[in-house]
Amino acid sequence: MFSFILFSLTLLSIIMFIICFVMLYPKKTKEKMIQKEDSHENTFENSLIMAPNFKLPTINQKSYTLTDILDNGITLAFIDSQCGYCESYLEEFLIEMKGLNQNFAVICGESDKNQLNKIIDLYNENFIVLQGNAELFEKFEISFLPSFIYIDKNRKILLRTPIPLQMKTFLTRSVV
Repeated sequence: MFSFILFSLTLLSIIMFIICFVMLYPKKTKEKMIQKEDSHENTFENSLIMAPNFKLPTINQKSYTLTDILDNGITLAFIDSQCGYCESYLEEFLIEMKGLNQNFAVICGESDKNQLNKIIDLYNENFIVLQGNAELFEKFEISFLPSFIYIDKNRKILLRTPIPLQMKTFLTRSVV
């Protein structure tokens, strides 16, 4: 008898929780979820945020601005060159980008020149490696590394992801 009462109370609690959750769940959040399901894209809610311009040096002391490298759109790969996890995801990113003919640049954290040279030599690819800083990472709201950000030709951030395959999927569906 006691177990039946306990079961009934547990079931009643679950039902009450579901009813309260459904009634109190904000309508706006439901609309966002429906919108995301309809779009079938993994874009950030802030997809209309303009990417901040920057001027960053390479290891050769040549400087580039976002405008210089933007072209018809660019993927920026934010990494920490001293992080093995970031390096493995960068390698995966480079593999995923092969054959897509897409513009991209790697932005390292506050690393030394030897680490930047290591990245360039290791992958022997034709891409720009820029020396970033904490201020730039903050402007782009980088909260995890690695972070891959696609910026369209109008400087709008359309995708932010830590997953290289997700970036490739987005680029093949939306850009190519």
